[in-house]
Amino acid sequence: MRALPRVDAIWVITRSGTTARLVSQQRPEVPIIAFTPVAAVYRRLALLWGVQPVLTRLASDAAALDRVNIEAAKRA
Repeated sequence: MRALPRVDAIWVITRSGTTARLVSQQRPEVPIIAFTPVAAVYRRLALLWGVQPVLTRLASDAAALDRVNIEAAKRA
């Protein structure tokens, strides 16, 4: 069996918080960085185990979403 690669963090993008909640339930050993454009979800994410929420803005496509999230992560 192949070993899993070592990661420093898990990034999730969520509008409702469900993805971050499901990952958090697994109690990974690394932090979960959860990006959301919704302020209410951002506040709820702060209550989840191991989740570091980042408030970001909506993006028009996947490439723009990557850029937006990387910029937000640098600010966080």
